[in-house]
Amino acid sequence: MSGKPFLRFMMFFGLCLCASMIAYIGPAEVLTKISNAYLPNIFMAVFFYLLVVLLGLIRWYAFLLLSKTPVEYKKIANIYLLNTFVSNLTPARSGDAMVPKMLSEAADVPASKSTAMLIVDRASDLLTLAILFIAASIWLVMQTNIQLPANVSMFAMPTIILIAIGLGFMVFRVKVKILAPVRLFLSETRSALNHYLSAAKLMLVIALSVANWSLHFLKEFFLFTAFLQISFIQLAVCQSISNVFILLSFVPGGVGVNVVTNSVLVQQMGLDWQAAATSGLVGTVLFTSIRLLLSLVFNRHLIR
Repeated sequence: MSGKPFLRFMMFFGLCLCASMIAYIGPAEVLTKISNAYLPNIFMAVFFYLLVVLLGLIRWYAFLLLSKTPVEYKKIANIYLLNTFVSNLTPARSGDAMVPKMLSEAADVPASKSTAMLIVDRASDLLTLAILFIAASIWLVMQTNIQLPANVSMFAMPTIILIAIGLGFMVFRVKVKILAPVRLFLSETRSALNHYLSAAKLMLVIALSVANWSLHFLKEFFLFTAFLQISFIQLAVCQSISNVFILLSFVPGGVGVNVVTNSVLVQQMGLDWQAAATSGLVGTVLFTSIRLLLSLVFNRHLIR
């Protein structure tokens, strides 16, 4: 299976999960929950999402400064916002692969330095997420009696199958087509990574990653609480585990996977899983629309 059919298949599978969830809950019930949502919290969720985007821009700007490659902020904004949208349409944010070429053409940034920036950016987020995932899993095991009721497990199983298919395909692609270029790719960026290897710089990288996840959790907290009662700790547990499943599924933007995993986790906590599913569906549409709008506004010169 080549890349494009696989991408379409994974997106189709994710959309089917969303459609199945809506059909199971009932379109009328979903619309009722949306109409009863607490709008101020949705506006707060949008506000914190914009802060997430702003912090992402600041991170790229700071990381390039650390590598002694200052770039005009507007140029970074153009590329970052376009990449944010495209990466959410590709499995496991593989749209990042286009960033070195774009930074090279727009700002004369060497590919090795932009690649090193991406590695530091993503690796710090993955490390933070891994720690959060372990802590959240321990909390979930200790605080809940884990069971999968039939009405939720029928959605959980397709999600697990989806993850297995995605992992299998990516292993095949890495083994057959990607391994050799990656070795060359990493060898060329090793020296650029040395710019980040000091205690002060690593502390800054970690602090920015923690700030990023904190804002992300706040965004999701306000979105969730527009539809149901949930504590911040419970929300953080859901998001820490859900985001790992989203990454492993290789579904573009985590469409469907976020809805299913959050619904399963919320039900384990004895909360309204239908409201959580509705929150996930609304968030998917809302934040994808904002990403698209920002990308078009900052890159309108590309469509003239």
